[in-house]
Amino acid sequence: MRFPVFDGHFPGNPLVPGAALLREVERAAGRPFARLERVRFLGVVRPGQDVEIEVTAEGERARFRMRRGDDEVLRGSAVFGEKQEEGPIRLVPTLARPIWAGDRLAREWGKDPAPGARIGESWEVWRENRLPDGRRLGDVLDFPLLVKLLDVRETLSVQVHPDDAAARAAGHAHGKHEAWVVLRAEPGARVAVGLRRSLSVDEIRERALSGAIEADLDWREVSVGQVIDVPPGTIHAIGGGVMLYEVQQPCDLTWRLYDWGRGRPLHLAEALGVVRGGPATDPVRTWDEPFATPLFSIERVGPGHRVNARWEALTVVEGELHVGATRLALGETALLPPGDWDLVGDGIGLIAAPRASGSNDPV
Repeated sequence: MRFPVFDGHFPGNPLVPGAALLREVERAAGRPFARLERVRFLGVVRPGQDVEIEVTAEGERARFRMRRGDDEVLRGSAVFGEKQEEGPIRLVPTLARPIWAGDRLAREWGKDPAPGARIGESWEVWRENRLPDGRRLGDVLDFPLLVKLLDVRETLSVQVHPDDAAARAAGHAHGKHEAWVVLRAEPGARVAVGLRRSLSVDEIRERALSGAIEADLDWREVSVGQVIDVPPGTIHAIGGGVMLYEVQQPCDLTWRLYDWGRGRPLHLAEALGVVRGGPATDPVRTWDEPFATPLFSIERVGPGHRVNARWEALTVVEGELHVGATRLALGETALLPPGDWDLVGDGIGLIAAPRASGSNDPV
């Protein structure tokens, strides 16, 4: 396959964009697709490589697959018909109610109308979330991030997350690199990121079992608009009185080192296998600065901003924003399809955008 432009896909490591592959499938089908029902990217295609496309029509539906030599790189299904104009995609969030949950997500952000309801996490973008028509996001789009809102009333456990290699060894597809944006912070609210001094693995184990690790945590008072990077292996905890926006790899694997005497299971062997036993390196930014990890970026946006999207998640964290004909109120999230989207309204939004290449590159 030969395409004239590969800007952004990716410098020094060019790939044929997923959208270009699907255009070739549609061209091979000989009829336009009204919508894609299920698409799986199983490999990559590079400029100059030849592929073989097979399309099987079944009435108004088509099944297709693409092969590069003996390797299958793409498969899926679609419905024939005229294309409909594609707008932002709303999702039904998944709500979690852990023991440390506060009530702001329910009371102020509309996540649960029941009086006194406590919600610790609202999973805004997650492959298991449902679209309004009932379809699962993962059956429509392989979006490679998990986006959450957190309301922390009591301190979370002291924990670490694995990198990709450790997660795969434990039977998971991804590790967990995450970053937080502080949305609300009561006076004196704080988070711990890294340790105040370097400790050996044996010292961390001993101090986690005795509780002495409490004194080793590098606690930092937080304020609204701070962005905090938490790479895999970083010892961390979140104190009470904090609301966070969180972007992470699509894995919720957490290994506890210490849990403040709550009696929940610890995961010392797993955690100690990946832990970084020292201070974190420059983990704090503000949302007025560009922020990016190798896997994702976070951007603060507002009215008058034009988003040049390539499947990105927009969450409103102040006021409300309008994207085309779609109104997003406080705490609401939509996935923005590829294209230019102008924001109007009086709110503040945060955009999570994937940066990693590979088989889960969204179309």
